Amino acid sequence: MFNHKGFSLVEVLVASLVIVLGVTGYVTLQSQYVVANSNLNLRSIAIRLATDKLSDLQLFEQLGGSGLSYRSVGDNTGGSIPFGDKDILLSANLAQAHSFNISWQVNEYFYVDSDFDGFCDKWVKSGEQGYPDPEPQYSDLKSVDVIIEWMDLAGSQKTFLLSGVVPSVAPGNSFQALYKTSSSTALP
Repeated sequence: MFNHKGFSLVEVLVASLVIVLGVTGYVTLQSQYVVANSNLNLRSIAIRLATDKLSDLQLFEQLGGSGLSYRSVGDNTGGSIPFGDKDILLSANLAQAHSFNISWQVNEYFYVDSDFDGFCDKWVKSGEQGYPDPEPQYSDLKSVDVIIEWMDLAGSQKTFLLSGVVPSVAPGNSFQALYKTSSSTALP
């Protein structure tokens, strides 16, 4: 019997195979992590774009002399942020940009007296029972769905939808804000 000190060729090959498989798995996991992180970054940009657009539509009163107002809020119209493609710079170092498509849909709601008791009690939109006839010049509330679309790194189409409302009276000018005694805008 031979007394060997060291490893045989088979043992070295098996150990090398285990190390190669481990390193390959680690590299694959890291590349998936980088892609997932990048896709999550794109989603967070889409969320920010949607909230910016909804805020833009809700701040119609602050648009001043620009001609934009509550009346101009409609499907893909209104506000200072235009609809369509918007390129966002992802990395200043690499000059890498990604394109997002911004659009929105608006439903106009009217607050009506559905039981004819002299008090408004129901929100209705066009085509629903109780819709005012003739239609008032301005709606009482606009429901807005902001839609952001983009392609992720795998080439899949992604969509983010943010719903909100645009009231006909700016919240700072509402009866509750103006006449609440603790309000900073309360009348003396």
